[in-house]
Amino acid sequence: MYYGFDIGGTKIALGVFDKDLRLQWETRVPTPRESYDEFLTAIAALVAQADERFGVKGSVGIGIPGMPETDDGTLYAANVPAASGKALRADLSARLERDVRLDNDANCFALSEAWDDEFRQYPLVMGLILGTGVGGGIVINGKPITGRSYITGEFGHIRLPVDALDIVGREFPLTRCGCGQHGCIENYLSGRGFAWLYEHFYHQKLEAPQIITLWEQGDAQAREHVERYLDLLAGRLSRFRKNKRRLRERLRQRIFFRDRMMPEAMDKPRVVVLTGAGISAESGIRTFRAADGLWEEHRVEDVATPEGFARDPDLVQAFYNARRRQLQQPEIAPNPAHLALAKLEEALGDRFLLVTQNIDNLHERAGNKNIIHMHGELLKVRCAWSGQVLDWKEDVLPEDKCHCCQFPARLRPHVVWFGEMPLGMDDIYSALAMADVFIAIGTSGHVYPAAGFVHEARLHGAHTVELNLEPSQVGSEFEEKHYGLASAVVPEFVDKLLKGL
Repeated sequence: MYYGFDIGGTKIALGVFDKDLRLQWETRVPTPRESYDEFLTAIAALVAQADERFGVKGSVGIGIPGMPETDDGTLYAANVPAASGKALRADLSARLERDVRLDNDANCFALSEAWDDEFRQYPLVMGLILGTGVGGGIVINGKPITGRSYITGEFGHIRLPVDALDIVGREFPLTRCGCGQHGCIENYLSGRGFAWLYEHFYHQKLEAPQIITLWEQGDAQAREHVERYLDLLAGRLSRFRKNKRRLRERLRQRIFFRDRMMPEAMDKPRVVVLTGAGISAESGIRTFRAADGLWEEHRVEDVATPEGFARDPDLVQAFYNARRRQLQQPEIAPNPAHLALAKLEEALGDRFLLVTQNIDNLHERAGNKNIIHMHGELLKVRCAWSGQVLDWKEDVLPEDKCHCCQFPARLRPHVVWFGEMPLGMDDIYSALAMADVFIAIGTSGHVYPAAGFVHEARLHGAHTVELNLEPSQVGSEFEEKHYGLASAVVPEFVDKLLKGL
């Protein structure tokens, strides 16, 4: 039989496993805090119970916070005061009359997770522990990487980063850690740190369980404290703003609610959708790159560049007049993909942003409101001199001028041409940095900067989805992919997303 001990600052837990590593029995007792002899006696008593219960002399392995020296198992910087600085392995081996194996608890935890079926496929696994202290372990290719002091993965002894001061205040004290450094995050994010933070901000000394009791009772001060702690913890575990928000809610559920339902709903996801010509093709709008595309009748340089407009403005106006008339034909209408995105915005409100490369108005007609037309809008024109934008549904004639300026100037299509900067880029990149989900629909992946949005979203931790007729040029960047007609795959995906809210 195998006796596995998980020893922390508040409890000594024992699990007994058979030769097939199936759990047969488990129990726990409080950890003696001051007396080393009482500490050894508590472990010995549990071993004696297990020996008697199973009629064997089981082997003993212990995971404990701290840095055990390999020769006699002397423990340093332990969050178990009774055992700190003591030759724990040697003393226990003598008392139990059997060899005792001793290792850092975070290394043991990380190794157990790396061996689990869920994580066995990953070459690198890092385990983080929040308890009396803050621990961490690293496993590469199934083997723990401990370093000469057994603390290679000790996350708790990273210094509190400067941006944490935005949460706790610029005058926040960097207290001395047991390892000798000042400002280790273990001092603030451990169970002891949780209580210390409460005392620091509210000048009242309480143990962590007492604070949680107040929090469960709805105490405003305790709830404020928990929210600050979650901000601090999520910020240390993730470098990106969006990840912090998602991780914060996951930590709230795991640490403070566990299997209970949260009293308030979690925030709805922030969704950014990019649409291209493929979503409008089924509505009868001919696409730029399609075989029957209207653009084939003209060189791009002639109708979609500032130079082309300067060279032959009448040709350019005639080209966009034709497109404007086509868009307003009765048969041109939003298709089910457009309607599905309007439904998604209705559910998400201001947590939804639609970025479109299309210059038609089908999204507006479907019901979307929060839209950035990064390539402009066909039913608008702008003054070539002042940039003033005007709604315009009719043909633009040579005699049409901008009447908003001091000197009437030529009107041009409100369309971003090749060589010009797309519109709304600052707002788009800000939204991508905060997105939980990024969806690209009907895009070719040929045209930048839009083709780079998936990379930007992934960089900030968003889940990325491609809904397209076929893989785009950047299709490999997406985590989730569904291919087919937009009118089919978009409503199906939106329905699935809405069911998860």
